[in-house]
Amino acid sequence: MAAEFTGTDASEGDDFTLNTAAFPDGALSGVRVLDCTQILSGPYAGALLGDLGADVIKVERPRGGDDVRSAGTVSIAGSSPQFHAVNRNKRSLALDIRTGDGRTLFLDLVAGADVVLENFRPGVMDRLGLGYNALKARNPGIIYCSITGFGEDGPSSDRPGFDLVAQGATGLMSMTGSEDGELAKIGVPLTDLGAGMLACIAILSALHERTRTGLGQRVATSLLRAGLAFTVTETAYLWATGQVANPNGSAHRVLAPYQLVRAGDGPMLLACGNDRSFARLCTTIGKPELIADERFRDNGGRVAHRRELISALEDVLITKSAAEWIDALNRAGCPCGPVNTIAEALEDPQAIHSKLTTHADHPVAGPIRQLAPPFTMDRTPARVRVGAPDLGQHSRAILGSLGLGAKEIDQLIADGTVHAAD
Repeated sequence: MAAEFTGTDASEGDDFTLNTAAFPDGALSGVRVLDCTQILSGPYAGALLGDLGADVIKVERPRGGDDVRSAGTVSIAGSSPQFHAVNRNKRSLALDIRTGDGRTLFLDLVAGADVVLENFRPGVMDRLGLGYNALKARNPGIIYCSITGFGEDGPSSDRPGFDLVAQGATGLMSMTGSEDGELAKIGVPLTDLGAGMLACIAILSALHERTRTGLGQRVATSLLRAGLAFTVTETAYLWATGQVANPNGSAHRVLAPYQLVRAGDGPMLLACGNDRSFARLCTTIGKPELIADERFRDNGGRVAHRRELISALEDVLITKSAAEWIDALNRAGCPCGPVNTIAEALEDPQAIHSKLTTHADHPVAGPIRQLAPPFTMDRTPARVRVGAPDLGQHSRAILGSLGLGAKEIDQLIADGTVHAAD
């Protein structure tokens, strides 16, 4: 694991100390990550590693930093909500790695690091003299993770990576939308977030393998890989049947009723995955005759006659509210549920019981509400320990830990190689 920083942080009230043992209960305590990414996929991967206790140093441009700091129309203490969400549990080093001094300092950090995470276009880090081979020469145990839009090489590798474009390229958008063929983007940046998760899995696997060999390795993923990974069921049906998935609204391609339906006061969801749950549905709503209806006796028939089935069900469902039907169907063991807004989902009693939200304290904005880590670990809990840093908030302390004195750091700041939030 990486050596500990030995400097001291002069930031008042900053509970994110320089010693990587600051998170002694984290599963990744003692692991140091140099996060050179911006926007979403890479920062999300870094945030997950930070949740697990890693010491994540966000390496940013001195002028402006991560583009997402200023993206959008909403700002919290000078940075966008998205920046706060995916850069928690990190320290900021504002360092221009394009300069000679910046590269030298970055390599000095690599010598004591475990992971480097980057999401530049392919070849950028190599041109800067900071590609995998250069970093491996300095630290053979380094895990070097690249996230790209479309891959490290190949005919589309030089294309910029944006979630919207990746959703289109991977077929996700082609099967998302209304039954009349109007396409829609998935509501969240799925390929960005998926690539971040896949990067995290690859990094953790490489760290585990390193315990046996002592060697690092290069790992990589892309928005293209992530988007196609999420088509795992649809590609299986494509190869089995030759049929390409089309937009189907909220309905399931091979199950029915498994979709949004209308109740008396709005939509609700039915998810009958087998004949037993369908029988419970029909019995509970007072339409047992549907069970024996020749059109609906098995799932194949229900899929073939889905429109007639949904019409027959909605004739009854509109007589009561969604909440009333959901309560009755859940008690009967029939899978169903509401269509919540995000705000309603966060206030759901189960979400509150499971402590799915938390907050990070910011010295200017105060408590900023955040999603909690999306998993639990009983001995080494994942936690949001500190909010997203200001640009260059920890530059002096991190560079001081490398042995640089105050005058040397001041000169780097004057030269524009470093920015420090004094």
